[in-house]
Amino acid sequence: MKIDIKTGSYSEEELLIFPISVENLKELTGSDKIIKNVCRVRDSGDFKAKKDEAYCFLTDTTTNVKRVMLIGMGDAKSVDQELIRRAYSIAVKNAQKLKITDVATVVPSATMHG
Repeated sequence: MKIDIKTGSYSEEELLIFPISVENLKELTGSDKIIKNVCRVRDSGDFKAKKDEAYCFLTDTTTNVKRVMLIGMGDAKSVDQELIRRAYSIAVKNAQKLKITDVATVVPSATMHG
């Protein structure tokens, strides 16, 4: 899998990796179509952002991203570099199983400890 790092908005990716803590998931709101999709998953109870939890779903056809993979980070106060590394490891392994090579990510927002 080739990894390119760039900033800006996501567009035309096969997969958007979305690491998120329990607190950030609970507070998530917005008008962005991807955020609305994530909120629907949250509201359904299908994903709770538990540590190492992964949930992949297809988006509707009005977004630029085909799939979103939510990766649970657990409690925000527990997020550290190792947990972030593990979250991305889980995401990459799942992407490889799905034979996905074109991914983007949302950078997790949490205070870093350790």
